[in-house]
Amino acid sequence: MKYISESVIKRLIHFTGNCCLSCHEDNDEWNDPMCWIDLGKNRSCECCCTVVNAYDKWLNRKFKF
Repeated sequence: MKYISESVIKRLIHFTGNCCLSCHEDNDEWNDPMCWIDLGKNRSCECCCTVVNAYDKWLNRKFKF
């Protein structure tokens, strides 16, 4: 499994918003996993829920799902 960093996803979708930070704080404090994006071809990315939502919207715009 190849892991892609959150910053790569942010650059891909031109994300300029702010993370909610609660995901990151929960992950640091409680080792609670953040949201995951399955990118296919055995690749995944652990991201903030705000970035995951922006990625989903980007996919819908790009590929008209």
